[in-house]
Amino acid sequence: MLEFLKTWTIHIVTVMILITILEILIPNHSMKPYVKIVVGLLVMLSILQPLIKIKNGEIQFEEKILEASEAIDEYALSFQANSFQESQNKQLISLYKMRIETDIRERIEAQYPVQIVNIRSEIEENTEKETFGSIKSLHIVFDRDIDSNQVGEIKKEIHSLYGTNEKDIYIDSKW
Repeated sequence: MLEFLKTWTIHIVTVMILITILEILIPNHSMKPYVKIVVGLLVMLSILQPLIKIKNGEIQFEEKILEASEAIDEYALSFQANSFQESQNKQLISLYKMRIETDIRERIEAQYPVQIVNIRSEIEENTEKETFGSIKSLHIVFDRDIDSNQVGEIKKEIHSLYGTNEKDIYIDSKW
């Protein structure tokens, strides 16, 4: 459709330029009014050309509208799919973090005489990275103080299970 409008506009501009040149070349005498009538008819035909094509059935608006509608629908569907994928990734990451935290809580509370008050994990959430899903840091708060030997054991166990660097595991007691 845009190609048609572009061609039509170029055609009208070309006709106008040729008419201007023709009027400059024709001397002022008795033929000028007749030339102006012919030129006016040419301009009107150039402007009316799209209507004539529509009447003759050369331009199919229904097909153009259908093509545009299909393109819009395809774009909308693609956008919705991307939005759905992002939402699904966020939900999976949230569930993954919750399961890691629950697993760590259950293991520690089963092996040591402590209760975990709070546990917070930070994982690699960028799906493009090779380390996607790895624990970047872990913060555990216990209900009471525990000795440094137990802290070391807990850090080693978490490191062996999840590959988390022991420096990135923070253990505190409730104040």
